[in-house]
Amino acid sequence: MAARLTALVLWVVAFLLIIATCILTNDHFDRISRARQVARYGDLPFRDFFDPGYFMSVLASAALQRLLGDRLLGEVLLDASFIATGTVIVLLLVRRASGSLLVGAGASILALLTLPRLYDFDKFLFYPLGVLACWRYVERRSTRDLVVLGATLVAGAVFRYDTGVYIGAAALVTLIVVHWGEWRVLARRLAGLTATVACAALPFLVFVQLNGGLANAADQVVTYARREAARTRISSAPRFSFGRLATVERPPPPSHGVRVRWAASVDEAERRALAARYTLRNERPHGDPENRTWAYQLEDVTTGNVRALLADPRVEDTAGIDRARSAVPEEPAWTRLERTVPLLRVRILPGSWGDANGAAFLYFLLWGLPVAGAIAAWAGASEDARSDRARILGVATMCLALDVFVLRDPVGARVGGIAGPATILGASIAIGAWRGRRLAARTGVVIAVALTVWAVAVVADWNTHLNTRRSWARRLSDNARLISTSPTALHNLPNPELRGVVAYLRECTGPEDRVYASWFVPELYFYAQRGFAAGMPVTFGGHWSAPRFVNRMVAIFAAQSVPIVIIDRRSYKEFQDYYRAFDVYLQAHYHAGDGRDSSTWDAGSGPYRVLVRNDRPSTGTHAASSMACFR
Repeated sequence: MAARLTALVLWVVAFLLIIATCILTNDHFDRISRARQVARYGDLPFRDFFDPGYFMSVLASAALQRLLGDRLLGEVLLDASFIATGTVIVLLLVRRASGSLLVGAGASILALLTLPRLYDFDKFLFYPLGVLACWRYVERRSTRDLVVLGATLVAGAVFRYDTGVYIGAAALVTLIVVHWGEWRVLARRLAGLTATVACAALPFLVFVQLNGGLANAADQVVTYARREAARTRISSAPRFSFGRLATVERPPPPSHGVRVRWAASVDEAERRALAARYTLRNERPHGDPENRTWAYQLEDVTTGNVRALLADPRVEDTAGIDRARSAVPEEPAWTRLERTVPLLRVRILPGSWGDANGAAFLYFLLWGLPVAGAIAAWAGASEDARSDRARILGVATMCLALDVFVLRDPVGARVGGIAGPATILGASIAIGAWRGRRLAARTGVVIAVALTVWAVAVVADWNTHLNTRRSWARRLSDNARLISTSPTALHNLPNPELRGVVAYLRECTGPEDRVYASWFVPELYFYAQRGFAAGMPVTFGGHWSAPRFVNRMVAIFAAQSVPIVIIDRRSYKEFQDYYRAFDVYLQAHYHAGDGRDSSTWDAGSGPYRVLVRNDRPSTGTHAASSMACFR
């Protein structure tokens, strides 16, 4: 009963933590925009757009977008539920290995606090789930559990193709160790696993064959994998960097963040004068321009100044001010104490020291775990040594495969996705060492755990993502409101300089029009609520730049309604080098969007070149940019 209750509480806490701390990077929108393409246009991966092998990840997200609308709610719920479930599976497996619910809970919480990128939601679930399926087979060795193992392999593979490879490698080693010496039994079990995988994968394979073809899908996946492996390969292992072991920070300045919505009649000059009068410093816009809201640091927090600000008729609304008391919330007591006591501002192993060394420590730890697991497996002397060896060597095999194929540059971005099996293996090794009752071994376990917690803390940046300046309830409420809004507010764009471009596309193209952007900017399509053209949600790094793919890009593009193309001038040379035939097509069929020789538009702070189609008459001019409109 205690285990079930702990698992339930952990699932809920993990689910809420992911929502409260969720950050959707532009990498994640690579999948979200693909999913929107499926939900809004009926396009399919491989057939209608190029796909790296995230087939079911895209379709699951698309189903939720179709159900819940053009918002981020479905995606975040999917991510949070998968990560929460993966956390619970780690709890169950570590508890099974240790016999301790407390150890299992601690290990699973540490895995969760690697704060995996949300786009790794499928990894965080299916890697531990594959280990669970292997361990269940070790314990029961039944045909039913063999079928479950094969089905788990296929489920992981259809979400992300290489997940099936890692689970398959772990399953193969598990079966070999369990049935070592029983060669006929082993042959039957391997044949049974193969048959299960084939039967479970058959519907998926038939679907792909009927919608683009298996050869085409394999070509896309293999080509992308090779290019990505070359692009992100770690040429040399991260190095430890030993600089100053301690620093003294400057006294933190008083921080009273407030937001002010000014009346429509207030122009820029008057706004700046009023800000100076009320000591509103460090002005920056907050939200869309039409909201007329600005964020500031309020220096003079005396009651008289705050009351005067609240009473000014040119101030429509404020945030961050307690109107009942005419006061701003007090700073945390610890911050005030740091300002008063210099000794509290001493930082042992400062952030710059910790960031580099934390990543290096985790890198070598992750590579060392499979080796330590192999040693521990053969050094074990339990009554059921074969089962113990099968469990440890199975998960060690998965960890080794993940080190080889997933642990790439940047290391910090990869750790969260592979934290599940690494935590399970590390905990199993530590438990075995602890049970040896040797003082040196137990001391080593304590030191290793402490260093691991420290490294995870600096690499996952707990100081930023787990800070408590806002209450957890407020953070949860704010993020829930954000992901539930449709269309998603522009001030939440991962790259703020795109706001002008997104607003232009929303206002000057129709919902059925497609857009093409020449660089890695998948968030553009979701925020603009427009489909991507040419079958390319992202264009970067030479992915799918072989002539057969570029020719297909041109064919897809020519059949679509694409009134506007956005070129990033900073990466245009690379685009030309990789996609020359496509660039030639664009030059022949598009011209500058402002009708002049120069078509540079500084939208926000980014220089973008806007091209419009030669044979598409415009319906007007966009007021903010002077670019042609087609709506």
